[in-house]
Amino acid sequence: MKNPPSPLERKRLDELLAYGIMDTPPEEEFDSIVELAATICKAPIAAISFVDGDRQWFKSRYGFDIPHMERSHSFCTHTIREEEIFIVKDAQDHELFRDSPLVAGRPGIRFYAGVPLRSHRGHALGALCVMDTEPADLDTSHRKALKVLGEQVTRLLENRRGSTDAGKTMDIQRHLLEWGKLQHPQTNQADRTGGVQTGSRTVGSVELAGQLLKTMRSFPCATRFSIVDMHREFDPCLLPEHELDFIMKCMLLWFCEVAEEGTIMIDELVVKDGTLMVKLQLHSRKFLPEFQGKIEKLTDNLYITLAGDILRKFHGDLWMKMSPDRLEASFRMDLNAP
Repeated sequence: MKNPPSPLERKRLDELLAYGIMDTPPEEEFDSIVELAATICKAPIAAISFVDGDRQWFKSRYGFDIPHMERSHSFCTHTIREEEIFIVKDAQDHELFRDSPLVAGRPGIRFYAGVPLRSHRGHALGALCVMDTEPADLDTSHRKALKVLGEQVTRLLENRRGSTDAGKTMDIQRHLLEWGKLQHPQTNQADRTGGVQTGSRTVGSVELAGQLLKTMRSFPCATRFSIVDMHREFDPCLLPEHELDFIMKCMLLWFCEVAEEGTIMIDELVVKDGTLMVKLQLHSRKFLPEFQGKIEKLTDNLYITLAGDILRKFHGDLWMKMSPDRLEASFRMDLNAP
């Protein structure tokens, strides 16, 4: 029986999946980098590969035509474990690679040099590599050039992912809204503003918090978090249930973007003078390094943008505060807003 992946490997595989790069058609930008790497390093073979749970898949290849191979035989599965360049000067004399199909069969690899391709979170997704059918090595300048080209591949990946995320904005919004309809089929669907359903109904704090907790726990991205209710109770009042549900799910997705795991608390849920105030707290010891203590990076997020769009309709706003082990997000909504 195959052993399950380690927690770190699972996170790496999840990150690879998030880029949506596997099994995509050839792209000129990647092909150009591969050809340039082969030219600079004076190697007849080069590739950009990505390593999933079972295989090494070649996004771009130069000098050979193998689309993928088993991960257990690949050079790049070793490259992704390295911090810098990984070099095999003669694969036929290397106990790990002499039986690899790339060495024993076509194209008969003897020399390999690869640099890991790391995501912005530090996970190695694959490698940019050059190969030769004769034993070889790279000098210092060629090693540096390969590293620089690998960084260019990473930038392409990030730009590609950013464009894809931007293109998915309406799809995400539509998904959340449709998902909300399934959870709350009784919501009035007569009034729609700006593509967002605006039906409301009278709910009390206990009922509302129960609904939010139930739906948030069932949301796919919440599996790494525990979610608890510590809100203050208030008298029943007219609440924009559907929009509030939408905002809370956006906040949940945002928390999942900045931390690997933790506890999410509905810390405050109060109505005063026609204004709804909500405070959420995320307690975590595993905030991602790029967000640790940096409030300015927290606001540049698709889910915050979507939540902000809804809040502006209710003359509301959103603010946050971050400490080493806690992220606090609060928002308000004017319940009397048209």
